[in-house]
Amino acid sequence: MWVITFTVNEYNQEGDYFDMVFDHKPTKEELDKLGYDGEHLLKGGGRKGNEYVWYYLSEMKSGQQYLRHA
Repeated sequence: MWVITFTVNEYNQEGDYFDMVFDHKPTKEELDKLGYDGEHLLKGGGRKGNEYVWYYLSEMKSGQQYLRHA
């Protein structure tokens, strides 16, 4: 499965937050249609410039622990 998480650039931010899950690797078009920057997410996501919130797309297996992006 594939999950989208997001990080908020805030002092008291407590880690990545879950946003959406897919049972397949989403396409650029699917992500764009949902309001994400599909091209950026498929290249690893993360911060662009001075954004306040940035997103990650990660492949996960059932029962796998999510490790926060560094």
